[in-house]
Formats: sequence, C-alpha cells, structure tokens
Amino acid sequence: MMGHGQWSMGVWPRLIALTDDRVIAGGRVVERAAAMAGAAGSALCVGLRSRALGDGDLHALAVRLAGVLAPHGSLLAVSGRADIARSVGAAIVLAGRGAMATADLKRVSPQAAVIRSVHDRAEIEAARADGADAVMAGPVFETASHPGAPAAGVSLVTAALAAAPKAFAVGGITSERVAEVLAAGAWGVAAIRALWDSDDPAAAAGAFLEALRRGAAGAIPRPPLPGSTSP
Repeated sequence: MMGHGQWSMGVWPRLIALTDDRVIAGGRVVERAAAMAGAAGSALCVGLRSRALGDGDLHALAVRLAGVLAPHGSLLAVSGRADIARSVGAAIVLAGRGAMATADLKRVSPQAAVIRSVHDRAEIEAARADGADAVMAGPVFETASHPGAPAAGVSLVTAALAAAPKAFAVGGITSERVAEVLAAGAWGVAAIRALWDSDDPAAAAGAFLEALRRGAAGAIPRPPLPGSTSP
C-alpha cells in the first residue's frame, strides 16, 4: 500500500488510467491495473472512480489497487472520496463537479494532491481560485464516455494551464493523439477505453508511454525490468 511520504508532487505521473462503473463491472480491474503498472511504472496513476459502489466495496477495491500499484512505483488516485484516499494512502484525489474545495479535501487527506476537472473557461478560473495542484481538461475529443458532449479541442488544455502548473488532457485520448495534446501544453493524459478495453492493457499502457516519451523529449523514466527493484 502506498503510504504517507512515499510520493512527492515534484514527480507527477504522465498517464492516468481512469475507471468508471462500466470498467469495474467488467471485472479484473485489479489484474489489469497490475499489468499496466508493470508496463508503465512510476509514469502511471490509476484513477478510481465509481458512482455505483458502496463505501465498503469502494474502500476494498482501493486497498487492492494500492497493493498492486505500489511495487511498480505507480500511484493511486481516488475520485471525490478524500476519506478513502487518506485511509489507503492514495497520492491523489480527483475532484469533479460539485466536489469539496481543495483546501477541504486536503484537510481530510493531507498526503494527497488534488487534480480538479475543468470543462470550460469558467471552471478553469474556479480551479485557479481554488488552488488545485493540477487540472484535468476535457473532453478534448469526442468520447463515448460523455455522449453528446461537444469536444472542447486542444485549446482547452492550453487555457487550463492558467489554473495550475500541470494539465492532463482527457476525453477521446489515444496513444496516437498524445503528441497533439502535449504540443498544446499537457503534462500528461488520462484515458478510459483506450486502456481498459484493450485485450492487452500492458501493451496499451506501453504504447501510451512511448508516445509520451517521444513528446516529452525522453524525460520519462522507463519502468524497471521484471524482477528488479523499483527505485
């Protein structure tokens, strides 16, 4: 389990594998997360999001995810539930619409950074005033996760940098689109279907990581070889 003090906000992940209730209902979330962690190491964060799970089941899943991610140096984020983030030592709290203020989330889970979702210029300004550590901007492209929602385009990513030092692009993100959002100023990307729906989640995470490495001029460390000790 990722404990307090084992992560520094100076080293942010680049790839966030977001869950939703469809992904969780599909099963094998922990096993697929472990495969992605083995491929992406410290560049990966798994973002646990669910509206359907009860408190006990959500906490249990968070515990299991933290347990398989930590050996690879990968991080866990919990959406909205700062109390669960604190209890499992999650590195990040994801704050969507209607979430508590960043200061309140950090009072509950002081070890965690806060990534706040932004969808338009008004939410960017609100995130800036709120003092979020990073923002997740989207949907950048059309996505089945938000049917009917207009694509904001990469300009939203650029604008989101006014709110926080780090911006993650989300919404219709594939490994082929990584270069475009990095060029717009994104620090990293978040994806659901392109990772969880893959027949080979490790290969999918690896493809994202290679694209991120190319766009980041080699600044992303490679995960340790199987059997080696994570730094």
